[in-house]
Amino acid sequence: MNISNFAYALLAQADAAAGSADGAAGGSMMSWILMIVLFFFIMWFFMIRPQQTQQKKYDQMLNALKVGDKVVTIGGVKAAITNIIRGSKNEVLEIQLLLDDKNNVKVMFDPRAIAYVVTPEEEKKDN
Repeated sequence: MNISNFAYALLAQADAAAGSADGAAGGSMMSWILMIVLFFFIMWFFMIRPQQTQQKKYDQMLNALKVGDKVVTIGGVKAAITNIIRGSKNEVLEIQLLLDDKNNVKVMFDPRAIAYVVTPEEEKKDN
């Protein structure tokens, strides 16, 4: 049963329960309120909550960064972290990445530009 069928079934049950309650206008209004509350709960559970969980994981990843970690930016650039500038609350403000070992090319990046940290298994696979 997919989500839309499930929501439709719940709304139909709520409407049937409200209709059997003597047909009064108060019962109909109560069913609409129940449907709206149910709709917002479903939206929160399937859309907002997973996004909040993903954002928490991303923030934890940024706060766990350290010098020497290999990262990939959102543009696909693979580089090593050479410096991390942190704020007063230990949040990451800027990250300096070493792009080229031979020419010592370093570039400052906004922390939101970091897509993920390269794991040792991924690093072995690339080499």
